[in-house]
Amino acid sequence: MLLCAFVAVLAGCSQQRPIPPLQLATEVRSEMENATPSAAPVDPLSLEPEPVRVAVRAYRDTGEAPVIRGDRILYPYGLTNKPPMLICAPLHVTDLTLGRGETVTDVATGDSERWLVDIAGSGSPQDPVPHILIKPKDAPLSTNLVIMTNQRTYRLNLISRRTATFTQAVGFYFPRELLAASEQAKRLAAVSSVVPKHISLIADLAHKELNLNYAVDGPHVPWKPIRAFDDGVHTYLQMPAGMKSSEAPALLVAGPAGNGLVNYRVAGNYYIVDRMFDQAVLLAGVGRAQDRVTITYTGTPRGKGV
Repeated sequence: MLLCAFVAVLAGCSQQRPIPPLQLATEVRSEMENATPSAAPVDPLSLEPEPVRVAVRAYRDTGEAPVIRGDRILYPYGLTNKPPMLICAPLHVTDLTLGRGETVTDVATGDSERWLVDIAGSGSPQDPVPHILIKPKDAPLSTNLVIMTNQRTYRLNLISRRTATFTQAVGFYFPRELLAASEQAKRLAAVSSVVPKHISLIADLAHKELNLNYAVDGPHVPWKPIRAFDDGVHTYLQMPAGMKSSEAPALLVAGPAGNGLVNYRVAGNYYIVDRMFDQAVLLAGVGRAQDRVTITYTGTPRGKGV
């Protein structure tokens, strides 16, 4: 009865592609017969440009994350002693980029009369990189800027000068999140997991009440989950059967300080997360080639500690 209800609910969840019925394993063969190691996810840090990798390693070794100078200045998010200072100029635009997959919810500046702030995007329409375009009307001026997104809050100071050496392109990188995800990937690679014990956990779901209140959003990449659900303890992401181990994306769970570390395992076509969450992201690739799929809990609010 439970699985029939499960299939009926899922039938109307998506108009973009049909979701096949959920078929859980009902028996488990011996470990010797199934001793196949699960594929470890790709280390997200290895997908970043070399300057970012060097800066994140410096943060790991010294506790200090440098500002990366280049065509686009990159500040370490949440690790500067004071808000970054952007030098702007009248009749010119300063281009500020945020994290891929973020949605800007609000922007506020201390002087909205003499500063123009526009929101734009680049890249894939399904997963754009958000841009904040800053244009002062006059000089000299100074104010501050606060940007709120669905994942973070950015705070910056702005100065307007009549100069040709203004800040043209600026953005952020995220040492804490990248380091946590990298360390997690290394731990998973070092542990030899055996599939049967995880299949056993999946088989037990046939006797449990499952929570289907999750939405999966993002581009139709080969590793986009078919569905997500939980049993009150673990969260399960059912991946496409044709996903190759080399395509396995990294999983990060949203928290108060942004996306970060979470324990999970790969069992056959499932990601098994050792907790429940309100939002998580699967990501693979780097820069404009990075793909990001968001898994969001859509049910009634749960108690603290989830």
